[in-house]
Amino acid sequence: MGRDTVKFLFQKCLGPIGLLLAGLVLLCNPDLGSAAAAVILGWLLSGLGAAGIVLSLVLRAAGGALASLAGLVCGVYILRHPLSLAVVLGVGLGIYLGVQGLSALRDGLRLKRLGYPWLWGTVLGAGMVLSGIVLIFSPLITSRLLMTALGLGLLVLGGLQLAVRLWDRKYLEENGGERIIDADE
Repeated sequence: MGRDTVKFLFQKCLGPIGLLLAGLVLLCNPDLGSAAAAVILGWLLSGLGAAGIVLSLVLRAAGGALASLAGLVCGVYILRHPLSLAVVLGVGLGIYLGVQGLSALRDGLRLKRLGYPWLWGTVLGAGMVLSGIVLIFSPLITSRLLMTALGLGLLVLGGLQLAVRLWDRKYLEENGGERIIDADE
């Protein structure tokens, strides 16, 4: 492998390969992405809470110290139980979907009584209620589906970027790349 090939692989292909690896990791273990996001949020809350407490003590602001203490406690809790954040968000989304679905069902029935088209709104409302019930009783599904979708997206993006980089290199080699001015280099 020549020096130019190593330089090309390092400069142009490292990013797409990283995306492919991250996509594979998320597809194989979607809970890892949720846990990583929760750990980052936990450290942010803990750090900002601790800094807020110190600042509030220096400025003698009791209200700020209480709010900062709440942030610190939430951050530490999330760090100790990272998937609890995914559970809370899943249950919250389930409740939201259930309430919105019931509202859509009510609107669909009103439209039916008035003689307007009502079927699609009612079907959508019923689907939202069912989705909400599933999320309330199994909240980690949301997190897993989101991380799986993110993993698939990263795989597709990394594969496309890698293909473009390799096709560009092949084109430059076949068509006298030394005559082409590249703004990147």
